[in-house]
Amino acid sequence: GRWVTFPNGTVKEMTRDGRVVVRFANGDVKEDCGDGTVTYFYHEAKTTEISYPTGLVLTHFADNQMEKAHPDGTREIIFPNGKRVKFRADGTQLPIV
Repeated sequence: GRWVTFPNGTVKEMTRDGRVVVRFANGDVKEDCGDGTVTYFYHEAKTTEISYPTGLVLTHFADNQMEKAHPDGTREIIFPNGKRVKFRADGTQLPIV
C-alpha cells in the first residue's frame, strides 16, 4: 500500500485491497472499506460509527450502548442492560415487538 503523511500529523494509508485508512493527529481513525462501508472511531469518546451503503448507521458507545439509525429516519437504541427503545423519524416512540 501507499502512505501519505500530512503536515498536521494525519496519516493516510491506501491498501492494495482498496481500503483507505486515515489516522488523525487527535487519535481518530476513519476507514473506507472500499465497498461503501465507512467506519469512524472517535478516540476521545471511545465511540465507533459504522455507515453502510444501505444508509444504516450503527454507533457503538464506550458504555456498550448501541444506536441504529435507519435510512427511513427511525432510530433504535439498545442500552447496555439489553433494553431497547425505538423511535419514528418524528421522535414518536414505537413499541418493541
